[in-house]
Amino acid sequence: MPAFRAFLRTHRRLALGLVALALILKALIPAGYMLSDTAHVLTVTICGDASGQPLVKHIAVPAKGAPDHAKGQEGCAWGLLAWAALPGADLVLLAAALAFILALGFVPVRPAPPSRGFHLRPPLRGPPAFA
Repeated sequence: MPAFRAFLRTHRRLALGLVALALILKALIPAGYMLSDTAHVLTVTICGDASGQPLVKHIAVPAKGAPDHAKGQEGCAWGLLAWAALPGADLVLLAAALAFILALGFVPVRPAPPSRGFHLRPPLRGPPAFA
């Protein structure tokens, strides 16, 4: 790990380029894009919506040997990721919450009251003898 960190420190532009490439690919490739391997056909499965029904495109590929496992057509494994994009509340309520948060940014801030100093020694005079 230290050698890898040293490599990244000496090649900063390469590291930043790889991070930028990863972010660009994440932005361009739709959510739910996955490859499935079945017999001798490459199946590209795209989760089109949050219902769990995948959109399937079959591409014939000559393969050598048998596949390790064959998957059935169950629900889309990545379909539930789209649920995070769905709003959890009405748009009016979300707009009111955002307006409230923005309004809090313009509220004047009261300074904290000055605190009493910390004394290492007792006061010079004590309380009166006869109060």
